[in-house]
Amino acid sequence: LIKQSNNLLINKGQGLYELLDKFEAYRDPLKKKSTLFIKFLVEADLFEIKDTENLVPMMDYHMQRVLLRMGCVEILDADLKNKLLKRERIDSDEEIRSACVEALKIVSRVSGHDVTKMNDFFWPLGRSCCGEKTLCFDMRCSKSPCTFDLLVELASHEKCVFEGVCKGSLNQEYRSYWQPIVETHYY
Repeated sequence: LIKQSNNLLINKGQGLYELLDKFEAYRDPLKKKSTLFIKFLVEADLFEIKDTENLVPMMDYHMQRVLLRMGCVEILDADLKNKLLKRERIDSDEEIRSACVEALKIVSRVSGHDVTKMNDFFWPLGRSCCGEKTLCFDMRCSKSPCTFDLLVELASHEKCVFEGVCKGSLNQEYRSYWQPIVETHYY
């Protein structure tokens, strides 16, 4: 598949994303598992992406929760907002995931870091510092040891690195956002 893709993600049905789509496990329209697989290939020097503009950020529930709480994605529909705040099941998370993917692309572009590096930063933050407990409010992480603290060199981890700029650190409603509760096999 790697050879057949010619190091392209999208290529008239022959890019690696397109080839992986033929397997049930990789049919996520937002390519979470495919991008993770490609990230591993790149890190192992087995694949060099020629069309990085087609790389889709990995978007799971930790990432969605962080981006919602930070205010990178705004929920305008009152009913949907209420369901997220009350942690109620919704039919589909595709619209929210898509908005989160686009938000992370913007963060990536503005920061100058590729989308997989942004995932390496935000995912552990969501997994440990911004879950049931929030470092900005509860003054401790949900996981011990904290995944974020293990991956990012910090002089101190007593406060969230986004405290003061993250809407969730300033506003209880944003801090209360929960990831979409859906039944999915995409992540």
